[in-house]
Amino acid sequence: MNIYPQIKTRLAAHSAVSSKIGARAYPQYLPQKPTYPALQYSQVSEADAVEGSAELFWVRYQFDCYATTYVGAAVLADSLNDCFKEWANPGGTPAIIQCRPAGLIDDFDPDTTENGIHRIIRDFQFLIFDR
Repeated sequence: MNIYPQIKTRLAAHSAVSSKIGARAYPQYLPQKPTYPALQYSQVSEADAVEGSAELFWVRYQFDCYATTYVGAAVLADSLNDCFKEWANPGGTPAIIQCRPAGLIDDFDPDTTENGIHRIIRDFQFLIFDR
C-alpha cells in the first residue's frame, strides 16, 4: 500500500508548496547537504483497518518542514496544511479517499536549531481504499 508517489505528485502540483520547495520533497530522508527550505516525509504507522472493512485503511504520514528560519518552516507547514486539506485521489492506486490532519506533533526542535535549521512537524492520516 504505497502512496509515496501520490504524495510527491500532490506536493509538486500544489503551487503554495512547490513555490517554496521546488522539487525538494524527499521520502524517508533528506540528502546529505540539502538546500532549504525542504520537506521530508515518511509513513509512521502501520495500515490500520477500518472496523468492518477489509479494504479501507488509515495510514499516518509525518512531514518534516525544514527552513533556515522559524518563520520559513512555519510558512511551509501552513502551506502543507492547505495542500492536504480535504484532498483525495480516488482514481489513484491505491485510492486515497480522505486526508485529515493528525495534529501538531512538534513546533520546536532544539536539535535542528543548533545548526541554524528549523523544523516543524505535521502529521496527516490518509484513508486508503486498497482494491
